[in-house]
Amino acid sequence: MTWTNQPDLSIPRSRHACGFLRTGENKSVGLLVAAGGLDEHKVIFGHVETIMLTTTEEEAGTVTLAKYWETGPSLPIPLADAATAMTCDQMAMYIIGGSMFDDISSSVFQLVCSDIDQCTWTKMDYELKAPTKMGLALTMPQISMALRGFPNARDCLNGTLYILLLSCANQNS
Repeated sequence: MTWTNQPDLSIPRSRHACGFLRTGENKSVGLLVAAGGLDEHKVIFGHVETIMLTTTEEEAGTVTLAKYWETGPSLPIPLADAATAMTCDQMAMYIIGGSMFDDISSSVFQLVCSDIDQCTWTKMDYELKAPTKMGLALTMPQISMALRGFPNARDCLNGTLYILLLSCANQNS
């Protein structure tokens, strides 16, 4: 395996959330998402950037990134240190918890893209029982794959998202 440099994010950041979504006709386009984090001045912000991935038929499975990151829809609130999870079909991404300016979030936000440039955040009707930051979110298919070593179609549970959220961070740290 070799590593290849790819385009830099437009806005330097750290402690951001990352994820992957599929969109377009037949889910043929992938989007890498970088959401929120700390800017270069260590200020929490809600700026989102996406970069498109395509697969070429000629070179079976070769993935190509776009030449630059594009601005996506801003997070509903500025967040850093949030966990992310994707649905089985990779059609939705979730941002879970995270650090706010002087607080810790218990909110869950969903990002869905009906097309490459038509992405929308929705605040879910439910929240975490306790505010959490720096967590690790695993969906049921990821847990199943880790335990059995392969994915199983029934692990998608008919579109229901089950997330195990692990957090090592003290709420006061």
